[in-house]
Amino acid sequence: VLQQAAAVKHYIHALDGKHRDLLIRWYQAKFGKELKDNTFSKWLREKDKILARAENVGDGNRGDKSRMREGVAAPLNQALIKWYGEKTERQEHLSDEALLLQAREIVEQMPPGECKAALTNPKVFNFSPNWLLAFKKAYGLTQAAVNKRVKRDASGGVGGQSTFGVNSRQKPSESTFGGAAGSAELWQ
Repeated sequence: VLQQAAAVKHYIHALDGKHRDLLIRWYQAKFGKELKDNTFSKWLREKDKILARAENVGDGNRGDKSRMREGVAAPLNQALIKWYGEKTERQEHLSDEALLLQAREIVEQMPPGECKAALTNPKVFNFSPNWLLAFKKAYGLTQAAVNKRVKRDASGGVGGQSTFGVNSRQKPSESTFGGAAGSAELWQ
């Protein structure tokens, strides 16, 4: 969210809403990531929402990624939440162990570069229980958040939303977390 907001602000203020090619080069240099024109078009359509979310980062709201720093683990977090969503759509319950194993698998499948180097350096990043707890809190995956969603859905709350489930007693297996093939496609 912070990178999206920075790109939108730079485009509006520094480039006066013109020269997307300059913005795309600026984004590549600033964040080391490719920005596609259609992705930025979507950001512009949602600029008010993006800027509002960027202002709220760190204000203590639960479930809006405010508890996660936009930093070295951001690509890992994005890939892991995508994988988690795919698994829960198929009604699979995942343990903390399965999440940690998949996180390690995702990092192994990353292409070589700064991000992978940082995530494999124990002085920079650690697959600790604290990281996992912060990840789960940021994305609303704690048991308390799951129970709250289940209760809301049962009482006629917002319908049609998927309810993530976490079962800490389940043992991870090859079928639970998809193996190397499941995470390799995230980086293609």
